[in-house]
Amino acid sequence: MAYPFLAASDLEARVRTYLNEVSADFYTQTQIYNWLSLGAREIAQKSTCVRRVLEAITVNGEKRVATNCYKVFHVEYIPASGRKVMLTKIDPLKVGNYPSNGTHPQYWYEWSVTNAGGEYQFIGIDPTPNDTYNLRLYVADLPKIIHTTYPIVSWGSGWTAATPADWTLGSTAAFSATAGTILTWGTAITANVNYSLGFNVTNLSNVVLTPYAGGTAGQYITTNGFHQVNILAGSGTSLVFSPSVSSGTGTVTIDNLYIAKEGNLSASTDAYELDPQWNRLLALYSTMCGLTRGSRIAVAQALGELYKNEVEYLRQLNVEVIPDGKNSIIYR
Repeated sequence: MAYPFLAASDLEARVRTYLNEVSADFYTQTQIYNWLSLGAREIAQKSTCVRRVLEAITVNGEKRVATNCYKVFHVEYIPASGRKVMLTKIDPLKVGNYPSNGTHPQYWYEWSVTNAGGEYQFIGIDPTPNDTYNLRLYVADLPKIIHTTYPIVSWGSGWTAATPADWTLGSTAAFSATAGTILTWGTAITANVNYSLGFNVTNLSNVVLTPYAGGTAGQYITTNGFHQVNILAGSGTSLVFSPSVSSGTGTVTIDNLYIAKEGNLSASTDAYELDPQWNRLLALYSTMCGLTRGSRIAVAQALGELYKNEVEYLRQLNVEVIPDGKNSIIYR
């Protein structure tokens, strides 16, 4: 077990203890891993406990902005200078009928598209963007399996640059050159899987930094600070950071890279990015599923009620912001 994330092996051991089956017999490891994976998604959906602040950018002439997340709560417009603006959420049936002050983003609405490839999550922006605008999305997401090295702080192993002299790889990945040279992760990623990347950027000058997953570009980065992006990986198998140099010598330094991917538990070291108070509930959910499979319905129902009450209690305690007086709802 690696605090604070419980690995699949630790959760399986807890479930087997509750089910009184230390070694696999009636309950297979695959079944328990599937129940743990289902429980992780159900907990995240019911409690919205997996929160992210994602980078996004509009496309000129396109209302849609891909989010690749479970649910968007708030959208903020980040101008090049001046105060950030929280956009107003509107009914998509009323797009174009709200008063606008200029052409920058002012309203947003939820939107998803379903086709043969599945459902794709978007938000819509009103008025229709006439340029590229930077947005910040406050979202709830599904839990992802974290990479075993969390975060990546050693770039000298497993990372390669097309022109090695352009990158200095050690405890950070530092780029300095007159032309962009991509940095590639040697570990293959999975196509058509949603990835979350979190990383810190410093020393950014004359560079636009773009992360790619399987050839699909994430939101490009133009400022120092911590950034989070969700990318639905394309058909390729590489994770890449690509710096584009605008003029002269460009510089950028990346460190503390977090990588997590959507999927089911399959290895004993796999762990979901759920905080401890939520992670322990996976064992209760899986035990409930095991009791149901063993036809111990009454006990399974009792445990199910305990599990549901715990999710609701923790949601109100740790997720919801419930005003407890007049001063709590005064905007300052």
